[in-house]
Order: sequence, then structure tokens, then C-alpha cells
Amino acid sequence: MAASLRVAALRSRFHAPRSSDEYADRSGGDRGLRGAGPGSGESRWTRPALRSSGVAGDAHLPVAGSTRCDPAAGPLPHRLRRAPALHGRCERRRHRNRGEGRAGEGGRGGASRARPRWQGRGLPLVTSPCGIRCGIAGLALLQAFACAGDRGPGPTAAVIETAKLELASSPERLILISVAGLSPAAYRATAGARAPMPTLAALAATGVSADAVQPAVPASRYPAHATLLTGRVPGEHGIVADRLLGEGGVRRSLYSHASQLRSPVLWQVAAEAGLRVTSLGWPTTVGAEIAQTLPDLEPSSGDESWVAGLQGSATPDLLAAAIVEGGTSAAVRRPGPARDAVLVGVACRVLAAPAPPQLLLLSLSGPTGVLARYGPDRPEVEAAFAAVDRQLSRLVGCLRDAGRLETTALVVTGDHGALEVHTAVVPNAVLARAGLLTPEEGRVALVSWAAIARSNGGSAFVYAQGTDDALLARRVLSQAAEETGAFRVVSADEMSQLGADPAAWFGLAAKPGFVFTDDAQGPLLRPAPVRGAWGYLPDAPGMATGFVGWGAGLRRGVRVSEMRQSDVAPTAAELLGLSLAGGKGRALVGVLELPEVSSPSAPP
Repeated sequence: MAASLRVAALRSRFHAPRSSDEYADRSGGDRGLRGAGPGSGESRWTRPALRSSGVAGDAHLPVAGSTRCDPAAGPLPHRLRRAPALHGRCERRRHRNRGEGRAGEGGRGGASRARPRWQGRGLPLVTSPCGIRCGIAGLALLQAFACAGDRGPGPTAAVIETAKLELASSPERLILISVAGLSPAAYRATAGARAPMPTLAALAATGVSADAVQPAVPASRYPAHATLLTGRVPGEHGIVADRLLGEGGVRRSLYSHASQLRSPVLWQVAAEAGLRVTSLGWPTTVGAEIAQTLPDLEPSSGDESWVAGLQGSATPDLLAAAIVEGGTSAAVRRPGPARDAVLVGVACRVLAAPAPPQLLLLSLSGPTGVLARYGPDRPEVEAAFAAVDRQLSRLVGCLRDAGRLETTALVVTGDHGALEVHTAVVPNAVLARAGLLTPEEGRVALVSWAAIARSNGGSAFVYAQGTDDALLARRVLSQAAEETGAFRVVSADEMSQLGADPAAWFGLAAKPGFVFTDDAQGPLLRPAPVRGAWGYLPDAPGMATGFVGWGAGLRRGVRVSEMRQSDVAPTAAELLGLSLAGGKGRALVGVLELPEVSSPSAPP
């Protein structure tokens, strides 16, 4: 950690992925689907180094290279080219000697070393996920708590007693946790009622918390998670939506692969600085050069288990730990409380290992399906967040039992809020009637398209093959917006200011209660298939997400009225003594436990 308060803006040796005139093509220049490439005077940023992937069917990804996975996983259907490492392009901050925290065994303190590769770390594959030694009775009690998943008890004693802990002034490790759909209301108690997430509320009361975090645009899972780790808006980091767009329209494929990132990432900068990194369920980490990873992948077939779908993409030690934690269960096949419990169990094992990670990324997506099915502010949703809260309590207990709670910084944040909806809007049906796209009868796929709207839920971005197509699309959609009152057209200038996809010609913003779909047939308005949605623009009520920080290196009792999602990455980097600048995000130095600076003497 730096020895003095840094009041100047963070410096960076990374080049921006686009030149200052990156949006100049909005007036009608080069507006291909993939956007304009770097200008003649623009530096090209080197993508994060990659490793082999188990993702099949992505023909747009480069094919070459060699695998680095468990041979028992069998042949991979797809192999990825490894990009050059960013040698000499990140600057490590000065910090004090922290024993095991920084250098690790055989390390050289803050000296840069080669990016760590996976090695067998001997994760404790014992009954207790925390890997502690205890008597038979004590082990049984711990097992009953740790393996209860969402059935576990409320806040642990470790959380209740957080205010009494002597925390280190700087962390030896940072755990960054994202909770799907997290709202600030989840950790704010109201009159006569406790907070839905009491463990998180306890951490917020004795640490740092925000009343509102302005999400990225669109406010959806993949763009938000990329912003959390880059400090940049989607138009800069390249993860501009959840689903990819192709010749057949909006694809089922997600922005899962790390090669799609166009800017520096926190895990990459940390690895370049010699820190051990572990990622559990974090989006856009398939093929990432991370020492230990369980990427965000779903089973490809109905009878395939979750861990089977991770073969060839996950590091073998974590895959083995996930199996022991119950990763082969049918309940884990889809995001939910059971999968969150497995991921936290794996996190406990990693944190109890002799050389735990110094940066742990953990994505808990349990509330996603419940939010979509029931909408926000429902008892079922409150129960889903309570289940996540019990997993947070369990994780804190694991840190306590491993003797590492006082030297750890915990940051819990969300990807987006959620709104209740009742009516679906089908803009592609309007474009089909205008002759701008041709749907395939009875299917979502398209035969062809000259203009198309890609839904983000509460917003949609419109792409076109040429200027005439874009003008016609805007004309017919503007008319539909006026007739229905269900949405408005978002200009290219507003899209640019919001940091949205620069390849889109314009956007659509749904009014509260309305949600866009990718269908291209049938009526323009129809009953919504879901009750809750996200992906709205930041001015929509309920889109703000939350932020809680607690532990070593973080101040106590600090409340931030408002911050941006892009502020999380540079703040996390500052905690780790790293530099991650160049984007719109700024490190919130006011929440960090930094050395005091004496005030200048008052004038006589």
C-alpha cells in the first residue's frame, strides 16, 4: 500500500482502446456492425493473455495454440491463440512487506515476475470447507453450518463482532464479490424492519457503504461485470451486451470469452504484478490467463452437469473442489442458491490453502431467476437475497477460521437493479414489417437483416448495415414509440455520452413497466414473459445497485451517497497497491485507510 495519500489522479501506462474521436463515425462515416477500428495514430492495446477454452461453436474466435488443461478432460473442440503478455505495461505501487500476503513463497516482495500459471496447490479436500482442524464434535457442527447452503443460520459471530477486530491497515488479499440484482435496500434497515441481508448490513454499518451505485449502460450482467474490473464503460472495454450479434440475429452465445475485452482488466494487472488470482463464476473469464478459475459457463445439454460443462475451461484443482462441494448435483445446473453454495465452498477451500489468492473474484448469481420470475420487492426475492446473505456469513466464518479475516478486504457490489414489468415491446416486428429484416418462420433466428434491435431488457440498441437502413429504422421506430408511449428513441449523441456501444446507430429506452424482447414476429405489444427486468438506462428508477466494503485497508462508518460502477475497479486496485487508470472510473480515496496528512496551518 502506498505510504502517503495520493491526491493526484492515478497514472497508467495503458493506452486507451480507442482514439479521442472514437464516436466520430456516428454522423455517417464508417458504421459497420463491428465499429470502426483504431485510427492511424491510435495505439492498439494488447488483449489479455488467453489459455485454452472449452467453448464450442464460436467460429469468430481465433483458432490456434495449445491446450493447458487436464488431459483427462479429453480433446477440446476449440483452441485459442494466446495473445502476447503485457510485459512492462503496468506499474506496481509501493507497499510494505506483508509476509505471505504479497510475495508468497519464494517471491520477491513487490518485484514483478512472470504471470502465475496453475499448479497443484493441494487444496484441502476435507469434509470441512474451511479446511480447519477440529474434534469430531466440532467438525460435525461446522459441517452442519457450512454445508447447509441457503438453509444455514443467520450472521455468524465473526460478523457480529467485526467492530471489535483489530484490522490491518492494508490488506493482504482482496475478495471482490458481485451479487446479481443487489439493491442498496438489501442492506439498509427500514423503520420497524431489519435489512433483508443482515450480514451485509452489519458489514455496511461497520465499514463503507453506498446509497446508490450508477450502473453501466446497459445495466446487464456481462457489461456490468466488465466495468467492475476495468473501470471503463462498455463502449471502451468492448463487452457491450449480454448476447452476441451475428448474421442470424441475436445469438444465444454470451460475451463469455476474455478475448472480447478491449482494455486492461484488474485480474490481468494483478497477475502482471505477481499476485495470485482466483476467479469463481465471474463473467467473461473463459480462456483468461488466471491462475485458478471456474468460468461462467452453462451446461450445453439437458443432461450435462455443471462441472461437466466446465471441463477444459476450469483449472483442475478448482474443478475437483467443486465436485467435492456438490457441483455434480442437478440443483447446480442453473444459477441459484445451490450453485452459490458450491462456489462459496470452493472459495473457503482456496482461502484455507497454504498460499491463498491475493485477489479473489466471486460472482453470486442466485437471485437472477427469482428476480425475473417474480419481480423486485416480492417475498420470494427477499428470500433469495437472504440465501446469498447466509453464504456471505459462511465466507466470513471461513476467513475467521483460517485466521485471515483481519488481513482481508471484502468488497460486495452488484451488477444492476431491477424493475417490475408487465408488457413486452417487440421492435424487431416493426423492422420486419418495414422490410428491414426477414424472420425465419416459427423461430427467433433471422434469414437476413439490414437493421436489427438487440434487446438488453429495459433498453435496446439498433444496428444497421448502412445509412439508408438506419434512417428508415429510426423513422418507423420513432412512429411506433409515439403511437404506443411504451418507449423513446435514444440519439447517438446520448448513447455516446452514456458510454454505450459505439457500433449502434441509436437506442431505445423502455418506459417503466415495459421490457424489450428479441422476437421479430407477432404484435408490437404483448404480455411480458417475465415480471422483473433490468438493462434500463441509469435514469430509470430502481436501476441503482449497491456497494459495501469492509476489512483491512478500508475505513469504518463511511457512507457514500452516490458512486459509479466504474469507480469500483480503480478503488480495488488502489487497495491492492496497483494502478488501473485511463477510464472514466476514479479511485474513492475517501473510503481507504490511508495515512493522515496534516492540515496546513491557518493564516494568522
